[in-house]
Amino acid sequence: MPGKKSKRTAKKRFKVTATGKVMHVRMGGGHYMRRKCKRRKRLLKKETTVYPGQVKAIKELLSP
Repeated sequence: MPGKKSKRTAKKRFKVTATGKVMHVRMGGGHYMRRKCKRRKRLLKKETTVYPGQVKAIKELLSP
């Protein structure tokens, strides 16, 4: 019987750290960058933690 697969889209979007936190890239950093201020563009580059209510669901998607 084949093994369980993790969701490929979730694997591309989220990353679990060694301490167990789930990180993701902020939305809005893909295009229309000329109209955004420097501070906003700098903050969009950083990875942030996922909201606590969504962590369990995302970890289920990532688990094989």
